[in-house]
Amino acid sequence: MVFLYQSIDIWGYRSLQIRKEFESIYGIPQHSFRCFSGIPEYYLTTATQREWNKKINNFIFVGLLIKRKYPDCIIKALHNVYQKQNYHLDIIGNGEMENDLKKLTIKLNSTDNVSFHGRIPRENIIDKLDKADVFIMISKNEVFGLVYIEAMARGCIVVASQDEGMEGIIEHGKNGFLCKAGDQNNLEDIIQTINQLSTSEKQQISLNAQKTAINFTDINAAKSYIENII
Repeated sequence: MVFLYQSIDIWGYRSLQIRKEFESIYGIPQHSFRCFSGIPEYYLTTATQREWNKKINNFIFVGLLIKRKYPDCIIKALHNVYQKQNYHLDIIGNGEMENDLKKLTIKLNSTDNVSFHGRIPRENIIDKLDKADVFIMISKNEVFGLVYIEAMARGCIVVASQDEGMEGIIEHGKNGFLCKAGDQNNLEDIIQTINQLSTSEKQQISLNAQKTAINFTDINAAKSYIENII
């Protein structure tokens, strides 16, 4: 492996965490870069009109319904934070946890607050993102999730996982929030923090998220690969 490592001119890393782990074993290569993926430009070419002077109560999760993505933690956290107050969570995706999640909403008496949409076409997700205030996915072992960038491009306030794929892209409290993967208590605290933000603070985080997303279109990702290789 050492011989292979020394024979490669440029190393690309999908996340900062992978880079740290690799370099702790093999050392720092002479040339390396972060390998991003890109979103279609149409996520940024149409304007999103958002009103941040209202209560934050619309949430969305987009992803596989599997244990390492902790969709159950989102359902429980929102239930605990809002209790009987009005809120809604759209869950887009399917997976092995779907039936258990539906049973959980029945147990928590929150079936009216949570909608399961299954898997829907990518272009149709934009409308769902535009209706949401906050996108949440606090996965473990998330190398790089395009859906975070898509949500940021549409102006959602994004809550992603700390020390995972969005580390170094999302700055906590500036263009989104970082939560310990699968940590329900931490997520509840972050939701409370978002609810306490002023209108201007929420608007600024949303705008910062959109500005960040501009750097992650598919065209810019391709340019980054070419420039780093050249």
